[in-house]
Amino acid sequence: MSASRGQSRWGGHRIVIVGTGGQGVLTVAKWLCDCFVERGHEVVSGQLHGMAQRGGAVQASVIIDGGISPVIPTGRADTVVGLEPVETARALPTMSSETTVFMNTARIIPFVLAQRTALKEDGADYPEVEGLVQSVREVTERVFALDGSETAVEAGS
Repeated sequence: MSASRGQSRWGGHRIVIVGTGGQGVLTVAKWLCDCFVERGHEVVSGQLHGMAQRGGAVQASVIIDGGISPVIPTGRADTVVGLEPVETARALPTMSSETTVFMNTARIIPFVLAQRTALKEDGADYPEVEGLVQSVREVTERVFALDGSETAVEAGS
């Protein structure tokens, strides 16, 4: 990619996709990889997922024309696609003032938090979404926050 078409100052373009198990983080990463490979770009992808089958955190990286490592160093993501607000905030270390963030504001209550709520235990509060959006805006002004789930329903999905 040329600098005028989205190449970062570190070479290539680095995308981080975050969300919870079942949201399609790995599917989005595969779609992006396929799209750029079909257009002749070199693409490397990696993923981190632990308890994803239980709604746990999932993170994938897609690096276009940027080398052979799927690891995105601290502060070097060009784009972050956050499918869930808390997981987007957890990706803050990958962001810089140059990062563009697309953030779904629709909450997905993690299993552990839902269980604490059901048991009426302390620590069962989901953070305020606007506070999470603000924490991202403190790192970068390039934040596009929207209720992607509501938009999908309105579109018939």
